[in-house]
Amino acid sequence: MNKRRYILIAAGFAVCMAAAAQESTEVNAIEKTVYWFDGDATSAKELTTSSINLENLSKGVHTITVQTVDSKGLWSSAETHFFVVPRSATPATTVSLPEYWIDGHAEKRFSLPKSVSLENLSQGVHTISFRAQDDTGLWSSAETRFFVVTETNVHIARYQYWFDDAQDDSQTGTVSDDSGLAYISFGSLIPGEHTLSWRVGDSKGAWSDVMTDTFTVELITTGIDDASQLNEKDPATWFSIDGRKGQGALNKGVYIVNGKKIIVK
Repeated sequence: MNKRRYILIAAGFAVCMAAAAQESTEVNAIEKTVYWFDGDATSAKELTTSSINLENLSKGVHTITVQTVDSKGLWSSAETHFFVVPRSATPATTVSLPEYWIDGHAEKRFSLPKSVSLENLSQGVHTISFRAQDDTGLWSSAETRFFVVTETNVHIARYQYWFDDAQDDSQTGTVSDDSGLAYISFGSLIPGEHTLSWRVGDSKGAWSDVMTDTFTVELITTGIDDASQLNEKDPATWFSIDGRKGQGALNKGVYIVNGKKIIVK
């Protein structure tokens, strides 16, 4: 009943549009009413009954367009409305056909495996879209996500750092091991607050964003504040904050070199 009423309302509206288009106020009788589905005017059929058979339409959203012609041969404007062919009353129980496509190429859909191979994709940003059909034949909406294909052999290869705002005096170095450590010399910084800015570069030549942090250089006024290198072949001579002298590698603790406190962790 609802479908029949819908069609009659649409046809009636089309008649009113035809009458309004005439120069006279006379309303002529409807000679013929035609209709078609989903914008396909080439498949237009004459409406001869008060109901339309929808059995051949797929489940989901459709459009119906109605147009009338009066006894003088004047056609009304075409009137279009949306309607839904409901799914089966049997509830879905399983997903029977999941599929996907890449970069909007829905014409190249593939059944969804446990994993998707990205070997043939170029480096950069791509999209992957999914949809699934249940056991009643109804398709879900397509769901799209972005992802990035990167170079698998890229690694951190270099670093650059500078103090305060002196980027023109920056120091660079290469990363030769997997420790993730970069060794930074504090040089002749005066005591007080400073900033350290750094960035890293990969093996393809790209730099990361610059990171900046603050630190303090403290001047030690007690204890021995000198450390000297004997020569290239001898181990370093160092002095701890409590005045003890030693040689060789520094152990964990606090040491003084040229009046500056250095923490070895």
